[in-house]
Amino acid sequence: MFPDVTVDSMRLLVIAAIVLADFSLADLDLRGAKCGEKRCNVSEYCSSFDTHCRPCAVACDMKSHNYQPEECVKDCQGESSIQHRYDRFFNGLKGIKDDYQ
Repeated sequence: MFPDVTVDSMRLLVIAAIVLADFSLADLDLRGAKCGEKRCNVSEYCSSFDTHCRPCAVACDMKSHNYQPEECVKDCQGESSIQHRYDRFFNGLKGIKDDYQ
């Protein structure tokens, strides 16, 4: 009955999905942060102190004397942050397991 409306609606939906995906991935750089003349690994951030790549795992480790909460939140929120949360979660589970053995 309304085949043109259905086709146009689907086309509009596909275009909207592509535009939305483009905007959401705009800030995500899979090559890592630019740091001086090189690029950091995706699990690293560029230290503003000396423009060297530093591991997010160290900056985001609350037990470390090198804990950098601002850098962790600001610079380690991409894939490396997900990996860090994954590692922290499973290390926490390992610690709980060790407590009960």
